[in-house]
Amino acid sequence: MITILLVKPYTYLHSCQNLELPLGIMALSAYLKRELGGSVAVSLLDLRVEKKRERVLFDTIVRTRPDVIGLSLMNFERPFLDRHLAAIRAAAPKALIVAGGAYPTGSTAEALREFPDLDLVVRGEGEETFLEVVRRHLAGTDPRGEPGTAYRCGDTITIAPDRSPIEPLDLLPMPDYAAVHLERYFAPRIPMNVIQSERRSVILMTSRGCPYRCAYCHDIMGKTFRPLSPDRVLEEMTFLHDRYDVREFHIVDDIFNLSRERMRHILQGVIDRGLKVRLAFPNGIRSDLLDEEDIALMKEAGVYNITFSFETASPRLQEMVGKRLDIERTIRNLRSAHRRGIITKGYFMLGFPTETVEEIRQTIALSRHPALDMVSYFKVALFPHTRLAKMIPLALGDADPVDYFTGTSWYEQVTGVPLSRMIFCAYLRFYLPWRIWRLLWRLPRRLAFLSRAFRHLALIFHVRWSAQRPKRMSRTPAPK
Repeated sequence: MITILLVKPYTYLHSCQNLELPLGIMALSAYLKRELGGSVAVSLLDLRVEKKRERVLFDTIVRTRPDVIGLSLMNFERPFLDRHLAAIRAAAPKALIVAGGAYPTGSTAEALREFPDLDLVVRGEGEETFLEVVRRHLAGTDPRGEPGTAYRCGDTITIAPDRSPIEPLDLLPMPDYAAVHLERYFAPRIPMNVIQSERRSVILMTSRGCPYRCAYCHDIMGKTFRPLSPDRVLEEMTFLHDRYDVREFHIVDDIFNLSRERMRHILQGVIDRGLKVRLAFPNGIRSDLLDEEDIALMKEAGVYNITFSFETASPRLQEMVGKRLDIERTIRNLRSAHRRGIITKGYFMLGFPTETVEEIRQTIALSRHPALDMVSYFKVALFPHTRLAKMIPLALGDADPVDYFTGTSWYEQVTGVPLSRMIFCAYLRFYLPWRIWRLLWRLPRRLAFLSRAFRHLALIFHVRWSAQRPKRMSRTPAPK
């Protein structure tokens, strides 16, 4: 028998970080236990819920003496490797250290080149690939070269052929909910959805992949829509409702409603089963695929919050980045949801390559639509593995390619446009007193929201003032 330790790292971003279930390592755990049974002992460690994180990490490694260590990393969690990977290797010198997730998938060569203590990268969807890696390790054979992996041999980095996506997804077991202490995720926290109706809420992923080809988006799960069947989704919801008293689900698919028939089957199933739950969509809805009947059914099934991802008001940029959102239809659905008492939130991205100041102002103007209750503005991030990063017609030079929360974005550094100041002013102009009072009237759990809102406000002010630091000289004139 071999021991496996699956780790969800912690990397500090700011005081308002989200905390949700680590579905990635939970899915791996469930799959390994089902396929390998007693030949493996799997432990999960989510450092985000620990107080003395470094001590817990190394105490766990010493206690479990893992043969395989799996690290699940988002892009912003790369600094975890800088700080801790060498020490992890020292604590477990004979362990096979494997990295998976968005960062090693999108920046495979960089991860293997910069971090020599990494033995292997699992690229994309991880269940089948990681299973085969573990099987080879059990058999005492070299897992390098397994489809879906990448590895280093001397100075040469080899990326093996991709593995075919898992289909149908019903072949996979439910995530390993027993491997985590669910009550720790019900404690006061900041959810991805920002607002909550019920304290006992969890995220739920009901499909993988998205056929749309937005230039800024990842491609970890492929471009083929692969859904869990409606009955399988309802089974998981019922299990969590009955076993753990979960009262709210936040759907975090890439595109939950690509199949209208499937979406309606799930929503109607919630009604027919008498599940007294609330539903929210912090993302996952393609808003121009909805209609009045869909929104009415969503409301009946317990949906109380929908995020509308506009990204940009510019038709030129919609076409350029491949979003191609039908903005007029989206606004009709926005108004319909608002009339039915559903809390509405808008997502907007600012600072696309070639975006002009006028297009930024056009997007900010759209964001002030009266049917929106909440809004978030994001600086466009240029991840090297996305199609968007290849579109830049300007040399970045020394500009940082991505900076979410502090300092200046690549767009500001290159163009000189004061994007941080424009976003700060946009928030001030959106959250006028009448909109704040209306939002508070519509919100569930107002006190919990106000606590989080003040922390977010502090973050916005921090970003605004940090943007006043001396900037690099612009290499090109600002777009007109």
